[in-house]
Order: sequence, then structure tokens, then C-alpha cells
Amino acid sequence: MTKSKLTLCLGVFTTVVLLLSGCGFQLRGNYSFPFKRLALIGLGIELSTKIQRMVESGSQTRIVRGVDSADAILSISEERSAIAVSRNVDGHVDQYKLNYTMSYQLLNSDGAVLLPPSTLHLNRLMSYSDQYILAKSQECDLLYRDMSSDALRQLLWRIGTVYKTNLSNDGVRVRTTHALPR
Repeated sequence: MTKSKLTLCLGVFTTVVLLLSGCGFQLRGNYSFPFKRLALIGLGIELSTKIQRMVESGSQTRIVRGVDSADAILSISEERSAIAVSRNVDGHVDQYKLNYTMSYQLLNSDGAVLLPPSTLHLNRLMSYSDQYILAKSQECDLLYRDMSSDALRQLLWRIGTVYKTNLSNDGVRVRTTHALPR
């Protein structure tokens, strides 16, 4: 590679890096939680495993089995539903709207509310054909997994917005910030 091509490539690379950093671009990655031990309540095995993997790989927080040894307690429930949105002239479903709802609440070890009971609603449209029942069933499962992962990322981001501030010698006051993710 000639010196002029190398200089040009370096200039383009530097420009791209500066543009991305200037617009606020940030890779997904680590979470910053104000607690070291988190207990999970009301979860299925798949969601529990996914949360544990995301929390423990992206932060200093560890998932614990019992609520007695936890600094915070996360209660989650999820619900799935499908609604027929459109039908063809024969009356067969052409399109479904898949709905995914995750309800959650975060408490500290004393039972004080860190995040009040809240709900995340997500939905996706899925075309449907009786010809491809197995493929559409697999697509449906994939869309639900995608919505679950998306809701979980949003939830972990919201948990990361909870922070503690020492206000007095009496104890710790918990304050939350409520901003929407970009």
C-alpha cells in the first residue's frame, strides 16, 4: 500500500470514528447497578437464565437464589398473545399481531420500592400462510424470543438508572431517574 493510500485510509477511519463519537453512538455493553446481589422472583427457567447471563456478564452484580441474601429483588412476569389482524377472501388469517408484555417491580432488601410496578409492551406483525405452518410457528417463536430480549435490555437499562444517594446518617435514600432509552 502506498503512503498516499495509507494516509487516505487513516483519514477516513479517523473521520468515521469522530462522527460516531460526536453523535453519541455507544455500543451496548456493561450495565451499572447500584447493588451487588440481585434476587429474581416469578421467572421461568429460560428468562431467568437469560437475565443471569446478561447481568453477570455485563456488571459486577451477581444473581443470588434467596431474597435474604439479596440487596435488591426483581419480580417479573411475562405474557404472550396473538391477534388476527387481517383475513383473505376465504376467511383464512393472513396476518397476526404478536403481543409481548413484561411486568416488573424492583424492591430493595427492606421492601422499599426502587422501581414501581411497570409494564413493557411490545408487538410485531407476522404474515401467515396455512401452507407453511411449521415455518410460521418457528418464526412466531423467534419473534417472541426477540421481543423478550428487547424487553429485557430495556428493563436492565431502567434498572441501571436507579441509584443511591447518602443523605443522612439515618440511612440511604433511594432516588430513581426516569428517562426513556434512545
